[in-house]
Amino acid sequence: MYLLWGVATNPAHAQFTILHMGAAGSSFEAIDFSSPDIGYATGKDGSVFKTTDAGFYWDPLTTGSGAYLFDVSFLNDSVGFVSGGGATVLKTIDGGASWTPLTLPFTECIYQVQPITGSLVYAAGWGGNFFRSTDGGDNWTNIAIDPGWQGWVFGMEFRDADTGFVAQADGRIYKTVDGGLGWAQSSTSTTNTLRGISMPSATTGYAAGFFGTVQKSTNGGAAWTTVNTGYPNDSYYGVHFTDADHGVICGGFYSGGNWQGVIMRTGNGGSTWSRVLASGPVLNGITVNGASTFAVGVIEVIQSDLFSTSVEGSVFEDHLSVFPNPFDDRIMITSTDLGNNTLYQLFTLTGELVLNGALHNGTIDTQSVQAGCYVLQVHNASGGSLGRTLVVKL
Repeated sequence: MYLLWGVATNPAHAQFTILHMGAAGSSFEAIDFSSPDIGYATGKDGSVFKTTDAGFYWDPLTTGSGAYLFDVSFLNDSVGFVSGGGATVLKTIDGGASWTPLTLPFTECIYQVQPITGSLVYAAGWGGNFFRSTDGGDNWTNIAIDPGWQGWVFGMEFRDADTGFVAQADGRIYKTVDGGLGWAQSSTSTTNTLRGISMPSATTGYAAGFFGTVQKSTNGGAAWTTVNTGYPNDSYYGVHFTDADHGVICGGFYSGGNWQGVIMRTGNGGSTWSRVLASGPVLNGITVNGASTFAVGVIEVIQSDLFSTSVEGSVFEDHLSVFPNPFDDRIMITSTDLGNNTLYQLFTLTGELVLNGALHNGTIDTQSVQAGCYVLQVHNASGGSLGRTLVVKL
């Protein structure tokens, strides 16, 4: 079992937790939450990891495949698909406990897959090929998005069974209104490769790609204009918007002889951007689950950014907060619910218990704790959880 948690005490200065999962050399490409508690991440060597507690712990699943898996998409907590190299598409109907390989009329990479209903499934990939199944993936029809052009499909998003979009090389975006049977090219203002697309509403959409490229549409994807993030040397690989104004993009930039990861965030439709992360490994995929942002990337890393509502301390329930964070020789906890028998536990990120006991006037003596990142769990005398959060000792 692998532990993952992260908090931000201030949305403008986010904190991140990094988790190394799998063997050395692993890499993750995509992440998807089927419900607030259940999520999946996938990547190199057929790797699929699953969380059942909103991203706190992640467990590896056995897929039976060694393919490089570029995408994961779940219809619900039980039914989902992963796709990748060698025309690989795997399906599960039991939440990842078992996987069935599906056969497509294709031999190249499938970069994207998305179930629409229990029977209707779409996939797309190398050479501008789009695939449509109406029987849950047993049989597929291959449709060329543009017979005169064979750019790879790196991003795909369907808003419903009929209306969908793909983002491709050369800055191309195509739209369908009949479930992929026919496609029309949209007008864009870039020729840079686009790696991801997000359509948070029927009218507004965003696409992101190389050389700091972000495209925005306000007319249902018919036309796209350039949004300036202020970082033309970034390369963006993932984009996720929760509504027309709020979204995040991830990727990387080259600096000092190395590639580094980056996360950008906007709350005003792309008019301005905050650079909330600019370090660590390059990040390939990003999603938002409730108050949490999760990004996955190279060198077996998953990162979590939890945006709390407190700027004074890390809130783990509406009535409970901890400060200072980072801490030194003590941690203070404030709450209207703290009683004489309130208990705490302090764990390392690998789950090792470091410190535990009863709170004394809301204070924990941490003089004996080594510098590092920890998970603080607070509960009442009967074992009922009052919350948990990441804390850091400098």
